[in-house]
Amino acid sequence: MKLNFLLSAVSLAASFGVVALTACGSDSGSSPSDSGSSSEGGKSGYQCDVSRSDNSVHVIESYKGLVNEQFIDVSLDEDGHKKADITKKVTYPEVSLAQRMCAAEKEDASSTQNQSERVDCEGNTVVSYYVERDDLDAYEYQAYQEERCAKMRKAAERGELDKNMADLYL
Repeated sequence: MKLNFLLSAVSLAASFGVVALTACGSDSGSSPSDSGSSSEGGKSGYQCDVSRSDNSVHVIESYKGLVNEQFIDVSLDEDGHKKADITKKVTYPEVSLAQRMCAAEKEDASSTQNQSERVDCEGNTVVSYYVERDDLDAYEYQAYQEERCAKMRKAAERGELDKNMADLYL
């Protein structure tokens, strides 16, 4: 769905930008990949930081005033299957854009078949809560998010995120 792509691009675009990021708490594991990673913005302005602690992954991205922050907590459900409780908080540079995105997120949440999504909106912030049921562990979520940050950084360097940002304001 184009809206989901735009939301992903906006969420990623949120990590580019003016917001200065500091490193999040990291895991005390022995391998270097356990400690989280940071994707510096360079010329593009995109910034992304991914860290993991035990069964939780924290992602914060910024780009041109948009900030996307995700908390992913992996646990077992009542049947012993892995699930991820995800909180995604997107702060937009303008309230009018946040209101449009809030309405779109709420519409998307109401059409979700498993009804595991809730959306709260206040001012220029949209917070979505949902559950993913899959077999991924925290390490795999961390690796996925790090790869996504690298792809988004390259997209920002090519100017693709600026086009997606412009599309949001249409």
